[in-house]
Amino acid sequence: DYRQLVVEAILVLILIVDYNVVPYLGGVIKVESIVDAANQIFLEDQRKLNEDTKFCCLEKPGHCGGSGGICVLFYDSAPSGTFGTISYLVRAACRVIDNIPTEGEIDCNIM
Repeated sequence: DYRQLVVEAILVLILIVDYNVVPYLGGVIKVESIVDAANQIFLEDQRKLNEDTKFCCLEKPGHCGGSGGICVLFYDSAPSGTFGTISYLVRAACRVIDNIPTEGEIDCNIM
């Protein structure tokens, strides 16, 4: 499960460069930090929606037993869609990578 999220995060990084969001990603990127940030964003969204994670990782991080400290409900999310893992990984990449523009628009139809 964790490995699949890492592969998806790498795909997001490739798309960022392929579609000229930034010409260069910068220095070393710890892909795991993007996966961890995506999980955190997922939990934040679930808290706002008062969803199932209140019985899971929101109370005790890592409590639900997902590998790598990732919420099991995040693993169970579909890759695409508003609440899909790719959406969270794109948002996480924007948080983790310093040189992604904070203003303007990114064509999210591509990603």
